[in-house]
Amino acid sequence: MTLAAYLPTYIVSSGEGLWMGGISLAVLELAGIVGTLIGGTLSDRIGRRPVLFTTMPISSFLMLSILYTPNWMLLPLLILLGLSVFAFSPVIMAVVHDHCDKNLGAANGLYMMISFLSTAAVVVFVGWLSDLLGISKAFTVSALIGLEGVPIILLLPKST
Repeated sequence: MTLAAYLPTYIVSSGEGLWMGGISLAVLELAGIVGTLIGGTLSDRIGRRPVLFTTMPISSFLMLSILYTPNWMLLPLLILLGLSVFAFSPVIMAVVHDHCDKNLGAANGLYMMISFLSTAAVVVFVGWLSDLLGISKAFTVSALIGLEGVPIILLLPKST
């Protein structure tokens, strides 16, 4: 959600126009729709862990790539980023559903609450960091923090 909240600001601050900021966000979100469908489908076919192990590091790498590549590569990278970054949300929800036979509604509600609260906290943190260090460095920190989630995947049950 860091990208969704601050991508247009980053694009405009890097010298592009406001239209390009809006187009960039639209491209990211449209690719995210496809990424959500692909991520959920792949996790049903090849397993939850492989999808998470693939999408999480790729998302961080692509986010860093956006910061350090020429502007003409922005839209193709945003398509790839949208495909990967939005792919792991339905997988996490599927993990919750896989391991909660009883009280599925409560488990889903708890997952959604944690997701919304953590997303809000991260967006505020990255905004504060952006004010403190600049938006490029805040995006870099955000991408690197995203990599810290990869070892946590090992804590998932083997059947996932």
